[in-house]
Amino acid sequence: RSLLPDVFVAIGQCTHQGCTPQLRSTPGGGGEFLCPCHTSKFDLAGRVFRAGPAPTNLVVPVYRFDGDSRVVVGEA
Repeated sequence: RSLLPDVFVAIGQCTHQGCTPQLRSTPGGGGEFLCPCHTSKFDLAGRVFRAGPAPTNLVVPVYRFDGDSRVVVGEA
C-alpha cells in the first residue's frame, strides 16, 4: 500500500527482464505502466496484469516521507 494515496513508490524495473516500464494513459482517464520490451502491464499500484510475461508485481521498497516534499528510500 502507498503511504500517501497520490504518491506511488516502486523500483522502476519490470520483473520480467528488468526493462523500465513507462507510464501511459488509458481510455477513461486512468493509467498503467507498460514495459516497452515485452509489453508487460502493471496497474497504478504496481500490480502485474496476468496477460504479460512479468511474473510478479513491481517491487515496492521500504520508504518513508520526511516532511512534505522528501521521500527517503531504504529506511522505514
